Amino acid sequence: RSDLYYRLNVIPLDIPPIRERRDDIAPIAMHLVQNLGKGFGGFVKNISPEVVAIFERYNWPGNVRELSNILERILYSMDGLEDTIKIEHLPLFLRNMAIEHENKARILRDVRDDSEREALINVLRISGNNKNKAARILGIHRTALYKKMRKLNIS
Repeated sequence: RSDLYYRLNVIPLDIPPIRERRDDIAPIAMHLVQNLGKGFGGFVKNISPEVVAIFERYNWPGNVRELSNILERILYSMDGLEDTIKIEHLPLFLRNMAIEHENKARILRDVRDDSEREALINVLRISGNNKNKAARILGIHRTALYKKMRKLNIS
């Protein structure tokens, strides 16, 4: 009804979607859990940091309503023995996001370690296996060089 629209449109409020306010996702989720939890006996008190991180990475095409629906589904499925929402409580598509993120982090760590290993081997070759000289070339202390060599399994 157009008359209702004009009555409600006296002071327009422009509230951006939660995907544009990532810092607000955790407080909104906690508020929703507290409100929804009243209907479930209020046994859930927390959301794990890992779940909050997943929530902050997700795009939320359904905005707050989608977040509310997911939290409600999680609360229905929890058995009442746990007071914290964890990754295993999430729907499959969000759990898969956690696995993908973990794999990307692992890949980045492997690339970094491989690059560091290659650099150390090259510097050791250039220095004629002289650890003091290699450490000076790298600009690190000799004990730091030994630690890196041990970490990267370089003899």
